[in-house]
Amino acid sequence: MSSQEFINLLKKLSEAFGPSGFEDEARDLVIKELEPYVDDLMIDRWGNVIGIRYGRRKDLKAMVAAHIDEIGLLIDSIDKNGFLRFRAIGGWNEVTLVSQRVVIKTADGRKIKGVIGSRPPHVTPPGKEREAPELKDLFIDIGASSDEEVRKLGVRVGSVAVLDRDLEVLNEDVVTGKAFDDRVGVA
Repeated sequence: MSSQEFINLLKKLSEAFGPSGFEDEARDLVIKELEPYVDDLMIDRWGNVIGIRYGRRKDLKAMVAAHIDEIGLLIDSIDKNGFLRFRAIGGWNEVTLVSQRVVIKTADGRKIKGVIGSRPPHVTPPGKEREAPELKDLFIDIGASSDEEVRKLGVRVGSVAVLDRDLEVLNEDVVTGKAFDDRVGVA
């Protein structure tokens, strides 16, 4: 595989939607990409994709494992002004979340874009303006002005979100993207 082919595969994997517990899109992509290289392919009851390639020697075995999930956000409430409150799926550092774009998957599979906001400095208690916000103080703004408008867009309590990040090549052989741990290993 050439480095460009690898980057193209990594781009598809990195940009697939797949927070922990909601890996269907990422799993479907892995199945499609893996099928030509294996003799048997199965998905176990936990959603693991297992590909088997038979060799000539039955006494030798090797296993390569990688995970396809990514950290995400779970919408746990919607306020009357249309802002979405959330909790973490996986380990987040709150400092990295403020002003990040996100993609929220609705129950019918549509994707809604939003941005993570926090209390602006001019209404933050004195002396706290430069402190990192806590997760409970962050919200997602999808451009809705009411909880009813949010529901019309298909976003519900229980909807999940991930960062809205495309894979980008920084120079000829360095890339940046999301979910690299461990979609690089999958690629």
